[in-house]
Amino acid sequence: MRRSKGWGYVSSLNIALMMVLGLLFSSIAFAQEARWKVLNNQVKALYRKGKYREAIPLANEALTVAEHTYGPNHLKVAESLIELARLNKHEIGPPEKIFAKVLPLQTRAMKILYKAADEAKGPDRSDLVKSMDKLASQFLMDGTTMVLFPERRPHYKDLFAHGESLYKRALAVQEKALGPDHPDVAKRLTKLAQFYGFMCNALRHSKASERESLCQNANAKAEPLYKRARAIREKKPLTAFAGGLNADLMEAAGRGHTETVQALIAKGADVNAKD
Repeated sequence: MRRSKGWGYVSSLNIALMMVLGLLFSSIAFAQEARWKVLNNQVKALYRKGKYREAIPLANEALTVAEHTYGPNHLKVAESLIELARLNKHEIGPPEKIFAKVLPLQTRAMKILYKAADEAKGPDRSDLVKSMDKLASQFLMDGTTMVLFPERRPHYKDLFAHGESLYKRALAVQEKALGPDHPDVAKRLTKLAQFYGFMCNALRHSKASERESLCQNANAKAEPLYKRARAIREKKPLTAFAGGLNADLMEAAGRGHTETVQALIAKGADVNAKD
């Protein structure tokens, strides 16, 4: 009987100890999460001020904190990698050296984002899609830079392909989460179509024959996306698509499609909107 009481006492101590340790680890994790947010905000603030060199050590620290707190394949790690890549592009030195430092960061972030997309659950995937947008935009900018240098021009197609793949995956994520006719899906369709337009515009410095072929292909991909986005918008109340209509308006105006512009204005698009 005494032994039973003794064992019960030891068991209670073990439970209490486990609870204390659990609270301790939780508080440490919470502190690390808070530290990552502070570092991330500081990095972004310095970037906006153009203080890239000052921001890089903080961005490296934010990456380390994210890896230790969330694990190496967490979305927060991808966000830190994307931010660090953006900062490193502003370093002074030969472009080849800068790209050699940036691309591994981007490639690792891309793998994390693809894994997160495969495992994503629930309707709110805005953080994942936002990170995909940021990285896709980086690849588009890098590809545009590559086009300017003939000796590195063969690589720009790979960068554009990475950007296209990310935008496509973001579209697939939203379609799976929200359904094929949701307003946000229409916006994703428009964003992917606009990517093809930006890519074609970036090729203005390439050879005429090369540009013509690639732009024809890009336009062929973009048109069905715009068409599907407009079809979705026509099924839904205009209040759900004010931003989307304005995006289509800007695109149609940029292409000189007067009749489409007039039709969109008639449906409620705002000529003064910045979308």
